[in-house]
Amino acid sequence: MEHPSPSSSGAIDRPPIDPQAIDAPETDRPKPQAVPWEPDRGYRVGQVLNLYDGPTPQRRLATQAWGDRHLRITGSPVLAADGVFWPVVLAEDGYPGWICQQEATPALTPGDGPPPHPVPWTPGAIAAQIPAIIAFTQAALGVPNCYRWGGTVAPDYDCSGLMQAAFHSVGIWIPRDAYQQEAFAQALPCGDSKPWESWQPGDLVFFGSPDRATHVGLYLGNGRYIHSSGKDQGRNGIGIDRLDVLDGDPLDGNPLDLNLSNRNPLDLNLSDRDPLERHGQNLEQKGDRPAPDPISQAYARQLRGAGRIVRSLGG
Repeated sequence: MEHPSPSSSGAIDRPPIDPQAIDAPETDRPKPQAVPWEPDRGYRVGQVLNLYDGPTPQRRLATQAWGDRHLRITGSPVLAADGVFWPVVLAEDGYPGWICQQEATPALTPGDGPPPHPVPWTPGAIAAQIPAIIAFTQAALGVPNCYRWGGTVAPDYDCSGLMQAAFHSVGIWIPRDAYQQEAFAQALPCGDSKPWESWQPGDLVFFGSPDRATHVGLYLGNGRYIHSSGKDQGRNGIGIDRLDVLDGDPLDGNPLDLNLSNRNPLDLNLSDRDPLERHGQNLEQKGDRPAPDPISQAYARQLRGAGRIVRSLGG
C-alpha cells in the first residue's frame, strides 16, 4: 500500500523495518530485563497491548490486541534507544508486529496451549449477526472518539480496526487491514452507476486507488456507510457518509447530522434506516438545501467496490 501519514484515512500494510537501524550508541541502549518469554512460544494477552510496526524510535502503532487474545514470540529481542522490543505475530489473524517489553510484561502470561479453535460460521449465521455488528459501530459513534492510526480498541479506531472490532464483537474474525479485508470478503457487483442499490447492510465498502484498497467502511443501506476516517480527508473519527453524491442531487452528500453523543445510538431503527431518511426529508421540507458534502464526495470518487463477509478466519 501507499504510505500516507498516520492522520490520513485508511488502514495500510506496514513494510518491515531493519532491526539494525537503531539510532543509539550501544552504551545508551536499555538492557533487557529477565522475562519468561521464549521464541516460538505462545502467550495469552491479559490487557490491551500495543503492537508497533518496528523497533526503531520512528515506529508507529500497527495494531492493538485486547484481552484474551493470543500471540507468539517469533524471534529474539532488539534493544532500541528507548526500550526493548520483541517480534510477535497475533494468533487469531496472523498479524505481525513488535511489542515493547516494558508495556507487555504485565500483559502476557504463558498460553495453555494453542488458542481455542474458531467457531465455524456459515453465511446465514453471519447474516443473522449483522444488526448486532451495525449496533456496535453505532455505539462507537455515540461516544467521543478520534481517528487513531492502528487503533483497534475503543474509543479510537482506524477504519479497518473498527471493522475488525465490530465483527469480533459477535465472535467473527476478519483480517486486520483494509486490503486484507477486501481480499477476504466475497466480492459484490460494482459495475453499475449505483452498485450500492444491490448491496446489503453489513457489507464492507472499499475505497482507494485502482491498485489497492486503503480505506473501508460498513454499509448501512440507502447509500450510507459508517467508517472511521482521518484528519486529512475525513472527519477525524467515526461518522456516516454517503455514496450517492456525484449525480447532481443537491441533497446528495449531506452527512447525517445527528448528535449521538447525547442519546443511545442503539435507539436507531437499523432495519429501515428511518432516521437517515427523515434527516433528508426534513431538510427538503424546510427548504434548507445544503451544498454537497466534500468528505462524502472525496470518498465516493475513490470507491473501489464492496464485499460481504461469509466466513470467519480459521473457521
